[in-house]
Amino acid sequence: DPIDGTVNYLYGHPFFAVSVAVCIGDTTREGAWLPVAGAVSAPLLGETYAAAHGQGAHLVTADGRREPLAVPPRQPPRCRHGLRRSR
Repeated sequence: DPIDGTVNYLYGHPFFAVSVAVCIGDTTREGAWLPVAGAVSAPLLGETYAAAHGQGAHLVTADGRREPLAVPPRQPPRCRHGLRRSR
């Protein structure tokens, strides 16, 4: 199912996206393949998010601008409501 937000798409709402990925190797066997690129396009919003192995990720806007994306450093998990995580 490559369309995320199928109902929105059917009713003409702009909040849907199409997702694709490129993998190398044998995708029928666990561990025998590697994802090398992917993209998520929200065409009615004019946004495409694209990433490639070793090249980082970018937001490509409708006017062709490429804005690099960054992931913040991983933070340790936090518990809510004073509960402790069991190990």
